Amino acid sequence: MISNLKKDESIKNALQKLSAVYGEENLELADYWDADLFAIGIENRTDKKHLIYISTFNLSADLYFVEVEKANSETDLMKYEVVECFKSINFEGLFEVTSKYLNLQRIYEQ
Repeated sequence: MISNLKKDESIKNALQKLSAVYGEENLELADYWDADLFAIGIENRTDKKHLIYISTFNLSADLYFVEVEKANSETDLMKYEVVECFKSINFEGLFEVTSKYLNLQRIYEQ
């Protein structure tokens, strides 16, 4: 899934790290920004209440712009409202945000 994406390596690396923590089978990619090589969205595969938008554009290595969006309609999951926004966070911050809003658990303990 990740290796075939037409995205910048910085996004692929972030997705690989998240997949290693949560398991690729638990993440759903939401690529509403297919023309943007530096952005991707992720959701919980079974609970799509929140979307996490991740961008690496114009940021140093291993830093991410992250926007948390909440579906504001159960019938139209394309309508979102911004819940939180982080202009520059590291992977640990990205991990905390995805754990909190996507309700995902580590597939292993550190």
